Amino acid sequence: MAPDLEHRIVAFLTQQRIANVAGCADGQVHNAAVEYVNEGTTLYFVSFPNTRKLRTIEQNPEVAVVVNGAGLRPSQIQGVQYFGTARVLQDHEAIEHARALFLDRNLLDPATHWALKRSAIVEVVPNRIEYIDYGERLGHKEAWTPAG
Repeated sequence: MAPDLEHRIVAFLTQQRIANVAGCADGQVHNAAVEYVNEGTTLYFVSFPNTRKLRTIEQNPEVAVVVNGAGLRPSQIQGVQYFGTARVLQDHEAIEHARALFLDRNLLDPATHWALKRSAIVEVVPNRIEYIDYGERLGHKEAWTPAG
């Protein structure tokens, strides 16, 4: 694995804003597009309470996440396939920290800022990330796993 792979993954995640989060509970797969913020390789997203997305995570915290770049040609395909564990934040300090990340990155406009205080914040910690960059060569994929 290239020593700078984690750095490239974090740089890519920081440049993007939308992820597709998939989970499975009760034999049903659920996929939802979310606006996220990252801190390193940890992702955070906001969800209104009592959504199918949250119910799925509460029943089965294992998720798959895809973040794609905006390339239109095969040679421009870039993204991450992200496998991890999701949890709804409960600790007040962790919630405030995640809120600050959203506000610091200006990902919430004033009209939707109120929703952040009423919503659940979900943290996704990776077990494995596959970094895809067809600019390197068609089919190029590198796997990264967290230390420890």
